[in-house]
Amino acid sequence: MNLPAALLHTLQGTGFMIGNDPAPGLTLDKLEPKSQNDLHPDAIWHDRSRLKVVFKYAPNEPLDSDLASWHRDAWNLGLVPLLWVVSPQDIRIYNAYQRPISYEDANKHLLKRVELVDHKLATLDDYAGRLAMTSGRFWLTEDRVRREGRVDLQLLRDLHGLETRLCTEGQLPAKELSTDVAQGLLGRSIFVRYLADRKILQPDRVRQLCNCDLRSALGHHESAYRLFEWIRSTFNGDLFPITTEEQETVQDEHLQLVSETLAGVHPDTGQGSLWAYRFDVIPIELISSIYEQFVHTANSTNVKTAKKKKAKKEGVHYTPISVVNLVLDEVIGESDGDVSVLDISCGSGVFLVEALRRLVRLKTRQALPTRALIRETLKKQIFGVDKSEAAIRIASFSLYLAVIELDPDATRAEALRFEPIVGRNLFVGDAFDFDRSGEGRRLAEKKFDVIVGNPRWTYGGKDSKINWPADRESPLLPPRSQDFAFVWRSMDFAHVGTRFGVVMHATPFFSRFEKTSRARDALIKALSPVAIVNLSALRNELFPTAGHPAVILLARVHPLGSEDELPIVAVPWTPRFSRTGAFEIAPSDVRTANVSNVASSPELLKVMSMGTPRDRLLLRRMEASATTLRLLLRELGTDLIAGMHTHEGDRNSTGDMSNLPLLVAGSLKPVVNVASLSALGLEQVHRPRTRAVFEGPLVLVGEGIRNARPAVGVSKENLVYTHSFYGVSLSSATGERVELALRLGGVLLSSVSAWHALLTASEFGVNKRKLLRQDVVDLPTPSLSVLRSADAGRISDAMKKLGDSNGFDSDALAELDEAVFDIYKLDPHERLVVRDGLDRAKREYKSFRQEAEAAATIGQLEPYASMFLSVMNAWQGALDREPFDAQILNLRPDAPLRVIRFTSGGSGTVRCVEADSDLKRVLARIGERIHLEITQSFAAVRELRVHGDGELLVIKPSARRYWTPATGLNDADSSLGDSLSADSQ
Repeated sequence: MNLPAALLHTLQGTGFMIGNDPAPGLTLDKLEPKSQNDLHPDAIWHDRSRLKVVFKYAPNEPLDSDLASWHRDAWNLGLVPLLWVVSPQDIRIYNAYQRPISYEDANKHLLKRVELVDHKLATLDDYAGRLAMTSGRFWLTEDRVRREGRVDLQLLRDLHGLETRLCTEGQLPAKELSTDVAQGLLGRSIFVRYLADRKILQPDRVRQLCNCDLRSALGHHESAYRLFEWIRSTFNGDLFPITTEEQETVQDEHLQLVSETLAGVHPDTGQGSLWAYRFDVIPIELISSIYEQFVHTANSTNVKTAKKKKAKKEGVHYTPISVVNLVLDEVIGESDGDVSVLDISCGSGVFLVEALRRLVRLKTRQALPTRALIRETLKKQIFGVDKSEAAIRIASFSLYLAVIELDPDATRAEALRFEPIVGRNLFVGDAFDFDRSGEGRRLAEKKFDVIVGNPRWTYGGKDSKINWPADRESPLLPPRSQDFAFVWRSMDFAHVGTRFGVVMHATPFFSRFEKTSRARDALIKALSPVAIVNLSALRNELFPTAGHPAVILLARVHPLGSEDELPIVAVPWTPRFSRTGAFEIAPSDVRTANVSNVASSPELLKVMSMGTPRDRLLLRRMEASATTLRLLLRELGTDLIAGMHTHEGDRNSTGDMSNLPLLVAGSLKPVVNVASLSALGLEQVHRPRTRAVFEGPLVLVGEGIRNARPAVGVSKENLVYTHSFYGVSLSSATGERVELALRLGGVLLSSVSAWHALLTASEFGVNKRKLLRQDVVDLPTPSLSVLRSADAGRISDAMKKLGDSNGFDSDALAELDEAVFDIYKLDPHERLVVRDGLDRAKREYKSFRQEAEAAATIGQLEPYASMFLSVMNAWQGALDREPFDAQILNLRPDAPLRVIRFTSGGSGTVRCVEADSDLKRVLARIGERIHLEITQSFAAVRELRVHGDGELLVIKPSARRYWTPATGLNDADSSLGDSLSADSQ
C-alpha cells in the first residue's frame, strides 16, 4: 500500500512502522469497512487489549467542520482513545475519549499539535508513539484521556438521566413510569434511532407509517406506537414487547422528552445541544454492553438505590466488554468457528453477541459473510438461559443487532425479518430446571463445545437461594456463594472436550475454610485442566456493583498444561487499567501451581497468586521451623477469642462487666490507655462472653488492617472489647505477663505478620482489608522460650515507643521489625523479602498504588542492582569466577524503560553510566519488537534478560514495582536458571 509521504514519515518516526513494514498491531489495508463512515482512516493501530489509535491523512489543511466530524466518528468507535490527523504541514492528536461538544470545532479536544519536522516528531514519539503506548508511559503522563468520557459510558449516563426523569414523580406533568416501562420505551426508541442512522429505516418509510418525520413521530403516542408496532411485526415480537401497562401509562409528555433528547435537546435544561452519538459508527458489541449495564445499574438517587439493591440481592453484575473479550479469546480463540456456545446465566447476552461475531468471522476469515451463514450460525450455535424475561428480551435485541451489523446488505427489507429466537435459542427459566419443562426441553440432552458466563456471585439471603433440584445429588458448594452451582449445572451440557470460561466470585478460591476449600478443589478436579485469572486487584473498578472481587475460571482450554498443573494469572492494578479498562500483565504475573499441592494446602492458591518464589521459599522455611500462634496460645492455656456482641438479638446479662472500660472500633493503639475509654454501661447484650476473656494483660487484634499492618494493641488492665476485635488474655500466664503481652503484640504488629497475611489470609489482598480469626492463629511464631528470652526484650521496648506515639513513629516501627526479624532468625535476603511483602500489602491503598507505578530513580535502581549482584556473585564465587559489576544506564526520567547492564570481570560495584548511541537506538525500538503471546485481551509488559558473552542486560518498564530490592533477588534467581538451562542444552 502506497502511503502519503507525510503519513509514512509520521508512522516511522513514532514507531508505528519499522522501516517500510508495519509494526505489530498496525493495519494499513483491509480496514473494517463498517467503521469508516466519514472518517475513512488511513491506518489503525491496536494494542493487545484492543484499544486503537486511528490515523487520518489530510492532503490539505482540513476544515474545522471536517476535524469535528472525524473526531466525532473516532469517539463513536468507543475503544479509540487517540485520533491522529496528519497533513503535510503538521500533526494533531485529538482526545477521542472526550465527548464531542461541537459540530464545527474540535479544538477543545486537541491534545497536541506539532510541525512535521524531525525534532518535533521525536517529541511526539516520546508523548504518544508506539513505545509510549505499549509501555504505559502515555497513561502515566497524560491524565486528560479518561475512559469516563468514552462513548458507551456517556450514552449510558444519558440513558440513566432520561430514565430518572421518566421514573421520578414531579419531573413531568404526566405520571411517572415504572422502571420496566421506561426501559422498554428507551430501548425501543434507541433502536429506532439505530435503524435510522444505519439507513435501514428510511425517512420515506417513516413518513409512510406516520405521516411525519422521525422526531415528530417519536414525540406523539399514536405515531410512535405505530412505528413501534412496525418494529414488533418486523422482528416477530421478540424485541421489547409492548405491554398493557405501557400502553396505558406512557403519555405524549414522556415521548416528547425521549424524542427531544434523541434530537439533541438536553433532557435537564431543555436547551439545544449536540447529539454526539452515531449508531452507524458505534461498534455493536458496545451497544450490547450498554444495554446490559443499563438493565443492571442507574445513575440517579431513587432509581440507583433500588437497582443496586436488586443487583446485590440477585448477585447479578454487568460484564465489562474487556472481560468478555478475555474469556472468548481463550475458549473460542482461533478455532474454525464450528462450535456451539451456551450461557445458562446469559443476562443481556453480552457473551453471546460477541461469540456470534467471532464465529461468523472465523467461518469467513477475510471474505464477507452471507446472510444465510450469519443466521444459520445464530440458529445452530448460540444459546442462552436467564430467569429474567427482560434480560432475555435484551439478549434477543442484542443478537438481532449483531446479525444486522454482520449482514452484507442490511438495508434490504428481508434483512430485518427474523425467526423468533426466544424459546428456540434463548430461554426464560431457572438455570437449574429450565430443561425439564416447556420450551427449555429443547436443550435437555444437548451438549455444547463452549460454556461461558458471569453467573450470580453473591448470596442475597434465603429468597435468592439457588433452586437445585431435590431429586439430584447436590455437589460440594461453598457457603453464601452462588456461582459454583451454576458451573456444576453447566456440566450437564458439556462433553469431555467442552471448554469453560466463567467469571466467578474470587473469595472462595482463596479461602482457607475447610468446606469452601473442599468445594473449590472438587470443582477444579472435575474441570481439570484449569487456569485461574485473578482480577482481585481490580475489584473496586471492574465490578463496582458487586462489592466483591472476581476471578475467571478457564477449563479445558488448550494449552493449559497437564491435568496436575494449575496456571494462575495475577492481573495487577495499573494506570492503564484505571484509565482505559485494559488488562496489563508481565511474565512474572503468570505462575503455575500443582493441583495436588493445592488440594493438600488450602492457602497455596493465595500464596501463588500474591507471592514470589522467594516468598514461597521463606514461608515454607518458617512453617517448618516455627510454631504457630494457635499452638503457642494452647501452651499458655489461653486462646484468641472474638469480643462481645453488643448489637440487638438475644438479651443476656453482662453481670459485673458493665463498669469495665469498652474498646470500640477506631480506638485501638499499640499500648491501650484504659483511662481514655468510656465504660461499657450496658446491663444486657447479645453475646457477653465471660469475664475471664477480658482480664488483662490483653493482646488485642482488630479485624481491620491499618496501613497494611494488622491493628494490634496491648492493654495491661481489664477492658471489654467488641466483636470487631480478637483478644488474648494472659491473666493466667506465669512469669512477667505484661512483658510477654508486649512481645507477642509486637510480633503480631510486625511486618512479618503483614507479609504473612498478604500471602495467606482469606480476605486481605483479595477482598476486604480484614483479618479472620483463622488468619491470625495460623501465623508462624517463635516459641514461648524464645519470646521470653532476653533477645526478645527489644520488641517490648519498640512497642512502648509506639505506645508513646500512638503507633505512628516510623523509626519505632523499623526498630520493631528488626527486633522481630532477629528472633525469627531471618537472613538479610529474607528481611528484604518480608519488607517487600509489606510494600505490596500497602498497594491495597490507592496512594501506595500510584507510588508503585511512578518511574524508578537512579537511587531506587541501585539497591535492586546490589541485591542482583549479591546473588549472582555468590554463584560466581562458588564457581571460582570473577564477579559482575552493575552499570545503570542513565536514561531520561520519563523514559518508559529502565536498563541495567551486568558485566563480568569486575569487583561487584554499582555505578551509573551513559548509554552509547548504538544501545540507545536499540532501546528506542526494543518495545516495538518484543511480542509476548499471551492473549489478545492482555497488554503484555516487557521484562527482558538479554544474555551475552560476559554480560547480561535487564530491561523492564520504569515503574518502581519492577525494581525493588527483593525483585532484584528474584530476577537474579531467574537469570541463574536461564544460565543453567542454557548450559544443560
